[in-house]
Amino acid sequence: MKVFHATAFDVTFGTIDTIFSVSAILIILGGLYALINLRHIRLDEKLSSPQEEIAIAE
Repeated sequence: MKVFHATAFDVTFGTIDTIFSVSAILIILGGLYALINLRHIRLDEKLSSPQEEIAIAE
């Protein structure tokens, strides 16, 4: 990979370009995975304070 050099669609890719491209693809795939798997999760509208949770538990 030290001397990697490729051309695709008249765009030249070197070693650093490939590393950043693969990183970007992984970030996008991670975002899509989170979007799909977390779409049904809802947060409570009113978040209780720790003191209220302790009072409810007792």
